[in-house]
Amino acid sequence: MASHADSADEYQDRLYHGFYDKGPDGESLPRVLVEEPAGGPTQRERNLVVLYELFAPDAENIGGFNWGYRGGAGPQRVAAVVLTDALELTPPPDDGLDFWTEDAVLRKLRRDFVADAFSEACAEWRLRCTLVMRWARSWYLQHAPTHLPPRLHHIPTPRR
Repeated sequence: MASHADSADEYQDRLYHGFYDKGPDGESLPRVLVEEPAGGPTQRERNLVVLYELFAPDAENIGGFNWGYRGGAGPQRVAAVVLTDALELTPPPDDGLDFWTEDAVLRKLRRDFVADAFSEACAEWRLRCTLVMRWARSWYLQHAPTHLPPRLHHIPTPRR
C-alpha cells in the first residue's frame, strides 16, 4: 500500500461547495457538492466539474445539512462529512465523526470545525480541501498530537 507521501502526485484537489437548492415543493434544500477547483467565478461558470455530492447519513430520519449558526445537528453533520472526506476517514458512524460520537477527540474536532468554518457561513460557501486539511492538522497539533490521521502526515500543495 502506498503512503500518502508516495501518493501526493495522485492527490486530486477538490473544493467543497455548500448551497441551498430548490426542492420539488419549492423548499430550500442544503446541498454539498465536491468540485474540481476552477480558479475563480469566471472559470467556475465556464468549466465547473462536479466530482460527487456529499450526503448526510440517515438524513431522512434525523435531518440533513445546514450552516450559518453554531448549535444543532445541521452544522455538525456538514462538518462531519467534510472532515470525513478531506481526512479520508471511514464514513460515519465507523470513524466516530457522526453527530452521536462517543470519541471525545473527534467530537471536539467536529465542534471546533463547526465554530471556525460553518457557524458564520453564508447561504453559499466554498472551502478548498487543502484548507480543511491544514486547519485539521493545526487543530490536531494543538489538541491531540498523538491522534493525527495518516492523511494529515503529508498535505499536498494545490495546483495553481
